[in-house]
Amino acid sequence: MTEDKTPKGLAELVHNCRVPVVIANTAFADSPLTIVNAAFSEMTGYQADQIIGKNCRFMQPPSGVGPVRGRMRAFLTDDTAKRGQFVIPNARKDGSRFLNLLLLTKLKHPDHPSLIMGSQFDITSRPTAELATYSASLTYDMRLIAKLVKDSGWSMPPADKAVTDSLERIAEFAL
Repeated sequence: MTEDKTPKGLAELVHNCRVPVVIANTAFADSPLTIVNAAFSEMTGYQADQIIGKNCRFMQPPSGVGPVRGRMRAFLTDDTAKRGQFVIPNARKDGSRFLNLLLLTKLKHPDHPSLIMGSQFDITSRPTAELATYSASLTYDMRLIAKLVKDSGWSMPPADKAVTDSLERIAEFAL
């Protein structure tokens, strides 16, 4: 295993996010989760100590996730890709299924392997009213993370476009 080069303060910021957020580190084999917040644990039923060190694919159903897996792999291996959106069938710890709108954002540094930040939203049966709360929280949290990342010499794409794209996708499922 290699040394974790996560920007100082990122873990604390992620832990304080009101929306589900995880960080995976590409410096380690299979890009395992290195940071998981309470909102993610609440959504999935998995506590951080149960999943740190694992790749998030453990939540995928045994039947697989179909063609989205190839799109995710392409995103992860494309050095020019900055963010991606994926709708993935997932299973909670209790076995209940949900559709996960996953927003992946690459955090880059010229001297370190990339980090992958994932923000999740359960689009299965959420009332449209939750969309405004999710929107405000995600926008606020992503701006804080973007500032910390930039101040640490890392880069990530602007948060506002990612949030807007995610909200449009959520709205499609809410209709």
